Amino acid sequence: MDARRPRRRTRLAQAWSLPVAVDFRCQDLLDNETENYVGHLGYGRDDRLAERVRTADLLIAVGAAPGDVTTDGFTLLPHDGSGPRLVQVLPDAQPLASCTGPN
Repeated sequence: MDARRPRRRTRLAQAWSLPVAVDFRCQDLLDNETENYVGHLGYGRDDRLAERVRTADLLIAVGAAPGDVTTDGFTLLPHDGSGPRLVQVLPDAQPLASCTGPN
């Protein structure tokens, strides 16, 4: 991996004051020491982070669609539309599996 990529992601998060959570397997994607890094989702995640996800207005998933482990069995993204809006930025033009209903 290009060593500059985590720095670029960190600068982007800082410039836009974005809180960033990562998949538990991808904790090196962002500088963990920056104030924008709020933790990892998946195994061993902090309950406070799960609550932030549940109550967010908007989630932007970059690189991979939210999966079963990162969403606690999709309970962080309920199908009834009561959860946050979800924007997915994926590397392939593949059809998406439905983890939430459309808004």
